[in-house]
Order: sequence, then C-alpha cells, then structure tokens
Amino acid sequence: MTARLGFGLRLCPRASLGADSGKLRTMSASVDSELIGLFGHWTFATAQVKRLDELKVDPDAVKAAAQQVIEQRDNPTRQRAIVDAMDEDTAVALCLWLRDPANASGLLKQARAKPRKRG
Repeated sequence: MTARLGFGLRLCPRASLGADSGKLRTMSASVDSELIGLFGHWTFATAQVKRLDELKVDPDAVKAAAQQVIEQRDNPTRQRAIVDAMDEDTAVALCLWLRDPANASGLLKQARAKPRKRG
C-alpha cells in the first residue's frame, strides 16, 4: 500500500517493506529527496538532528499543516507556499512527521501531554 502525498512524495508503511533493506534504502532516499525539495536543505538537515521536544511547536498546528500539504498533493507550488509560510520549528516538526509518520505521531501525543518550552 502506497500513499501519494504529492510533490511526488510516496510514503509506504515500513512494515510492508519486509526484510528487503535495499528497497527500504531506495524508498528512504526517494522520500528524503522529495522532503528536501519541499522543505529545503536547511530545514531537512535540522529535522535530522532535532528532537520534537526541542522544538516550540503546537501539535495541532503540525497536524493541520500536514493535512494542508496532503490536501494539496496535486499542487507542489501550493505545498511549497504552505511550508514557506510556517515558522521554522513547525516546518521542522512537519518534516519529521512526513519522514516517519508513525514515530512522529507518538511524539506529538507526548508533546500534548507536556507543557511546551517557552523562551
């Protein structure tokens, strides 16, 4: 099962890839390339080193942003405009979510349970 998110982005449930690590690497490289195209190198690189609890994000804003990007799956220009309008922490959190939705979803639930860092 493959879900096309637009901007050419296709996310496959990791369990469906089985033991084929070559396919996983190829899929991962493709997703990474598409995320770089959508978010830019800086935001993508930041998403590789930051944890969600280090970001000042509203979990509901990340969820809403993800829905907007998905709804615009056939309009990469609009997707890019949505991302460009975000503050950097929300964009990084969305990049994390799109790269690994199952993991990020759990992190967003944890973030709702804790007060956000301010400052």
